[in-house]
Amino acid sequence: MKDHFCYETPFGIFGRAFDFLLLKRHMTRFLKIRNAMMQEQAEQLVIR
Repeated sequence: MKDHFCYETPFGIFGRAFDFLLLKRHMTRFLKIRNAMMQEQAEQLVIR
């Protein structure tokens, strides 16, 4: 399974700077954690 996550930050150059400095790393980490949790739950359902 693959996630395709598209977003655009508002506020022009300030938004792009915020994206570069913080947001992209935060969202990547968020999706990796979410995917790990979903995988763990799916595997628990298969084991039962």
